[in-house]
Amino acid sequence: MGIDRKSLPDSVLRLVSPAERRAAGLPPPTIEVASRAAAKSNLNRERDLQIQIVSWLRIRGHTVMWSAMHRKLTCTVGWPDITFAVKGRAVALEAKLPGESLSEDQITIRKGMIADGWHYSVVTSLDEARQAVAEAERLAE
Repeated sequence: MGIDRKSLPDSVLRLVSPAERRAAGLPPPTIEVASRAAAKSNLNRERDLQIQIVSWLRIRGHTVMWSAMHRKLTCTVGWPDITFAVKGRAVALEAKLPGESLSEDQITIRKGMIADGWHYSVVTSLDEARQAVAEAERLAE
């Protein structure tokens, strides 16, 4: 009687490297599959938030710099997701899902941008983005 390779417990599957699992026809551990699915779901939710914000800004007539998330970025590591200007003042929006925080690179870039006079906001919703833009407009007057 042989072992059903598809029913090995996660505790065993985690000990086998991904390359070895593929070579042996073994599935990834359930935890790894769930983790990848959650990461993909979060990425899609953050992308959707960015699309909402960028669309709203463009409808309002702003020229927006925004990179699509499906490609590897070649800009400065930590650069905010969305940049544009309001009445001559540079504005940066970093879109995050609720509960997420800035990376070390993003913190460094934020400090430099604020020191250079940028209006920088971390937003978790379209409403927060609207408030950040309204604040940037007030400050630019």
